[in-house]
Amino acid sequence: MVINPLTIGLVTGGLGAAQSLLGFSSAQQQTAQQNKQLQEQYRQRLRIQAMQDVQRFGQYNLKVASYKDQLVNLNKTLGRGGLQDVQEQLRINQLEKQQRFAAQTENINRTRALGKIAARGQQGASAARMQALEGAQFGRQAAARQERMLGEYYASELRGQARTQQLEAAQKAAYSQVAYAPTRTPAPLAPTMLQGPSTAGLFANLAGNVLSGVTAGFGQANFEKQLASKNPNETSVPNYNFDLLNNAFGG
Repeated sequence: MVINPLTIGLVTGGLGAAQSLLGFSSAQQQTAQQNKQLQEQYRQRLRIQAMQDVQRFGQYNLKVASYKDQLVNLNKTLGRGGLQDVQEQLRINQLEKQQRFAAQTENINRTRALGKIAARGQQGASAARMQALEGAQFGRQAAARQERMLGEYYASELRGQARTQQLEAAQKAAYSQVAYAPTRTPAPLAPTMLQGPSTAGLFANLAGNVLSGVTAGFGQANFEKQLASKNPNETSVPNYNFDLLNNAFGG
C-alpha cells in the first residue's frame, strides 16, 4: 500500500509538533516547580531569621531588666543614702556621741581636780601653777580627741569617695552588657527565578517540524513517481522517521 504524500507530511510534521509542544509544556512545568521550591526555601529562611531575631531581642530585653535591677541594688548598697553610707554615718554619729561623753567626763574631772587644789588651801603662784598644769593636761586630752575625730572625718570622706568610684565602675560594667541593642538581621537576597523554555525556541521547533513534514511529503511524492516509472532498481526509499510513523499507525 502506498501512503499518500500529504498524509506522510501531516503525520511527520504533526508528530514532531506534538513532541515539541509536549517538551515545551514539560519544561515549563519543571521550571515552575523548581521556582516554587526556590520561593518556599526563601520563605523558610525568612521564617528562621525572624525567629532568631525574636530570640535575640527577647534575650536583650532580659538583660535590660537585669541591668535595671542591678542599678537599684547598687544604689541601695553603694549609693548616697544606701546601706554602706548609712552604716558609715551611724559609725560617725557614735564616735561623736563618744566624744561628747568624753568631753563631759573631762570637764567633771577638771572641776574636781581644781576643787581639790582649792581645798588644799594653797594660794598664790603655787596654786596658780598647779591649776595651770591641770588645765594643760585636760587641754592636751581635748586636743587629742579632736585630732582623732578629724582623722575619722577624713577617713570617712575617703571611704565615701571610694564607694562612689566603686558604684560608678559597677554601673559602667552593668551598662556594657546592654550598651548595644541588637538590630534586625538584613533579609537575605531573594532567589533568582529560573527562566523556562522560550516561546521563540518553541516556534523554531514548530517551524522545523513543518519543514520536516513538507520534506517527508515531497519524499513520498518522488518515491511514488519512481515506482510509476517501473524502474525499481533506480527507486530510492525516502528516509522517514519510522518511529513517528509506527506511533501514528500503531505499528
